[in-house]
Amino acid sequence: VNWDGNKFTVPALGVSGLMAQNGYVNFGKLVGGLIVQWGTGTMTSNNSITLSLSVTANILAAIPFDISNTANVYPLAWDSTTRDAVRIFCTNSGDSNAVGYVAICR
Repeated sequence: VNWDGNKFTVPALGVSGLMAQNGYVNFGKLVGGLIVQWGTGTMTSNNSITLSLSVTANILAAIPFDISNTANVYPLAWDSTTRDAVRIFCTNSGDSNAVGYVAICR
């Protein structure tokens, strides 16, 4: 395993990742391109939050969670244009909601 700060790579397996508050583990070809990523942040006015790592295919599953206890979050939608943001649906929209997510992507 090669470490560079919070980033790591396992060249023999093609695995890499970022172990941080907003991070990911990219399992590469070892597991069919599976990426598990997580993050927290404040939603923008259009109820989106940027992923830790852009994905090339799609989000297979996502779990949002409400950090501020005001957002009342619902499942996420993938932004197929930029592939680097998820849209969080909530009953209290606005840009002051602290939210987080765990996403399984390819």
